[in-house]
Amino acid sequence: MNNPADRIRRKINSLAKEYMKKGYEVYFEPRGDKFPQFLKNYIPDLIVCGHGENVVIEVKSSKALINDKKIEQLANIISEYPGWRFDLVITNPRSKLDYPSNSQLYKYSEIYERYNKSMEFINDNDLESSILVFWGMAEAFFRILGKRYDLSFDGKSTLYMLKKLYSISLLNKSLYNHLKEAMNMRNAISHGFKVEKIDTSSFKKLIWDFRILIDNNQRPNSL
Repeated sequence: MNNPADRIRRKINSLAKEYMKKGYEVYFEPRGDKFPQFLKNYIPDLIVCGHGENVVIEVKSSKALINDKKIEQLANIISEYPGWRFDLVITNPRSKLDYPSNSQLYKYSEIYERYNKSMEFINDNDLESSILVFWGMAEAFFRILGKRYDLSFDGKSTLYMLKKLYSISLLNKSLYNHLKEAMNMRNAISHGFKVEKIDTSSFKKLIWDFRILIDNNQRPNSL
C-alpha cells in the first residue's frame, strides 16, 4: 500500500541522493555534534551542507502540513542565521486542482489590473468583492513566483503555495499571517458565508504590502 509515510521516506532518500551527487554532505535526522544548537528543539529530516550553504530540509505530506505549526517556527528560527536556509518539501497530493487545460499564467500587467480593481472595490466600500478579487490576484502571483523559482506549483493548493513561499523566505512572517487570514475570509465568502467585522485598515495594509512584494519581484520587461 502506498501510504504517506512510505512516500515521505522515499522522498527523503531521493533528496539525499540528489544532494550527495551535487557534492553536499548529508545528515539524516542529525543529532550530537552534527546538530546545530539553535535547532535543539527540532529534529529535521535532513541537513545538507556544501557549496557555502547549510540547508535544513523537512518533508511533509500535503495533509499533514495543514495543522503543522512547527514548520512556521522552524522557518523563523533558521531565517535568523546567515548561511542557513530552510527548505520545505511536500509530497505530491493524491489529487490536484481542476482547471481548464488552456489556462495560462497572468502577465504582470494583468496582475496590476486586478490589484487596481481590488482597490476600487475598497473605495466603493465593497470589501467582500475586494477580498475575492485580491485573492485571485494573489494566487496568480504565487504561481508566477512558483514558475520563476522552479517550485512546481502546477495544480497545488493555496496553502501549499503559501507555506512553500514562506519556508524559502519569499514571504515574511507578518505578510504570511495576514495572507492566511485573507485566505480564510475568501474561503468563507466564496462558499456562501457572511464575514462579519472585516478590518478595513488591516486589509488595506495587506493589499499595499502585497503590492510591494509584486514590485520587488518584477523583472525588467515583464509587463
